[in-house]
Amino acid sequence: MQLRNKHVCRCVVFSLTLFGCVAHLYGTDESGTCRLGSGACIGGVTRERCQGVGGTFNGVETTCAGPMIAGRTGACCFAAGNCLDRVTLAQCESSQGIFQGVGTDCKDVRPCAPFGGACCFNSGFCIRETEFACVELIGGEFLGDGSVCDPDNPSMCRGACCMVDSSCVADQSRSECDGVDGSYRGSGSDCSGKTPCDLCTSDEDCADRDVCNGVETCGADGDCRPGVSLECNDDNPCTDDMCDPVSGCQFTPNAESNCGACCKTIGGCVRTSSAACTSVESGTFRGIGTSCNDPDICDGACCAGVDDCVSVTVEECNMLKTPFFGPGVSCADADCFELGACCAPPDTCFFVSEFDCNEVPNAVFLGNQLDCTPDPCFCTDDDACQDDDLCDGTEFCEGGFCRPAVVIPDCDDGNPCTTDFCDPGEGCLFLPNDNPDCGACCLADRCQPATQQSCVNKVGGSYEGDGTSCDPNPCRCEDSRECGDQDACTVNICTPVGTCEVQSLCPEEVECDPGGGCDCPPPPGDLNMDGVVNLNDLGRFVSCSAGAPSDVPPGCGCADLNRDGVMNILDYRVFQINFDGSS
Repeated sequence: MQLRNKHVCRCVVFSLTLFGCVAHLYGTDESGTCRLGSGACIGGVTRERCQGVGGTFNGVETTCAGPMIAGRTGACCFAAGNCLDRVTLAQCESSQGIFQGVGTDCKDVRPCAPFGGACCFNSGFCIRETEFACVELIGGEFLGDGSVCDPDNPSMCRGACCMVDSSCVADQSRSECDGVDGSYRGSGSDCSGKTPCDLCTSDEDCADRDVCNGVETCGADGDCRPGVSLECNDDNPCTDDMCDPVSGCQFTPNAESNCGACCKTIGGCVRTSSAACTSVESGTFRGIGTSCNDPDICDGACCAGVDDCVSVTVEECNMLKTPFFGPGVSCADADCFELGACCAPPDTCFFVSEFDCNEVPNAVFLGNQLDCTPDPCFCTDDDACQDDDLCDGTEFCEGGFCRPAVVIPDCDDGNPCTTDFCDPGEGCLFLPNDNPDCGACCLADRCQPATQQSCVNKVGGSYEGDGTSCDPNPCRCEDSRECGDQDACTVNICTPVGTCEVQSLCPEEVECDPGGGCDCPPPPGDLNMDGVVNLNDLGRFVSCSAGAPSDVPPGCGCADLNRDGVMNILDYRVFQINFDGSS
C-alpha cells in the first residue's frame, strides 16, 4: 500500500499521537483523523467509522500530532525543548519539530521536553525520540543524540542486508532483511568497499563448527577472534586422546599392557594404570589385566545390618546407608557389629552399640549409624539434627531427640544409560555410563543419554546415534523454528547458547487454558489489568508489537487482541477502539 502523506510520520511515545501515526501508515485513500469525545485523535479511519464511534471526522489525509487538523496553526516543540507559536503542521515538521495542535499556544501547552535524536522503525520510517523510548518502548534503532530525520533522504533508515551466502543487498529495511532470513547491518550501512558481510556482528557469525579449536568470538572491530582449543588429556595412560571436530574430546582404549580395572571411590569403573588409579581417580586398582566388563569387579563387603553382610558395589551399599569396606574385600574380613548415637542425661552423647547403650541408666539409643556429630541429643528444632549427608534424608527433632529421616532418597532414574549413586554433599547423581546401546537424546530443552527406543518412543526426542555423547551438546539449535511449534500456552525459542527453551505465551499473572489460550480479562488491550485501556497500557503494547508484523513474543499473549497468533495492524485497530485516552 502506498503512503500518501509526503511528510515523515513522527510520533510522541508518551502521547496519543502514536495511534494516529501507526494507523495512518496502514490507512486507505479514504481515511483521515477522527476526534473522539475524550479529546483523543485516531488516525487511519474512514468518515463512517469515525461517526460510528461518536467522533468528529477531520477530513481525508489529515494526521494526528496532538489535537490538530493539517493546514492550520498552533504551537511547535523542538528537540532542544524550545517552543514556537503560530506555525502550521507543514512548517513545524519541515523544521524537525513536534506539532502540538491547532489553536495551541506555547504558554498553554505543557513545557516542551528536550529529546534525543532520530529513531528508525524496523519498517524504515523515522521519528524524533529519546534513546530510551526508541529502543525500549518502540523497539527501534537510535541513530544518536542530535541526529534528525531527513524527509529528503528516504534511505536514512535503510541499510545493507547480508544474505546466507554472504552476498550483500543494499537499501533494505530491517523488516525486509528479516523477511529473507538476512542479517541487517544497521541504518546507513552499504555494500561498497569492504562489505559489511565481511565483518561479524555476533559470535555466531564467527563459528566454524569445529569444537576442537574452541568458541570463536566477534571483536568490537568486526573481526573474528579465535577460541581456546580443547585440551584432550584425561591423564590416563591406557587411552589414546584425540579431538573430533563434532564430538569433541575422545578417549579410546589402547593396547598398553600395564592397565586394569580401577574402581572409583564414588562408584563406577575405569580402565587405567595402578598409579593413575590412585593419584587421579582416588580409586582401588584391581590388578593388571582385570576388566571393567566383569560385572563383579568392583563388588566388596557391605554391612546390611548387625552381623549381616552382602557383596555389592559402593553405589548399592550407599543406598543401604551402611559401611562399605572396599572393592575386593570379602564379608569374612568385615566387622558389621553396628554402632550408633546413645543419648544419656543430662546432656551427653555416646557412639556405642545398642546393647551398650541399654546398659546406661535412662539412656536412649537413637539408631545405628547415627553419629554424635552434630549432637542428636536433646534438640529443640529440626535444624539442629541435620548431619550434612543428603543421602540419608532429612533428620527431624521429636520429643527432644533427633530422629533419622523417614524418607530416604531413591537414586534410581530407571535409565540404563546412567550410573546412579548418591553423594553425601550433592545428593543423587546420574552419570552417563559406557553402555554401547546408548547415545545422545535431544529434547526440546536439554540433551540426555538414552537408548534409541526410549528416546524416540517414550520421550519423543531425536536420537543422535549409538555412542554419541551429550558433552559437548550435539543438540544446539540455530533459530526458534527448530524448536517446534507453539501450543496455546507456550512458545519454544532458541536461546543465545543454542538450546531450545519453552516460555509462557501469557503474562505471569494470567492463567492459560491449553485448549483456549490465555485467559485475559476484559476489556481487550488492558495489559496492566486495571480495568481500563489507557496510556498505562501503551508501552507494553508497543513493546509486544515491535513495530512490524511478527509472531506473538513470550509473555505477550494478551496483546494479540484478535487471537490470530500474529502481532499486526489488526491488533492496533482493536486497541484503538478500546482506548479511552486517560493516563
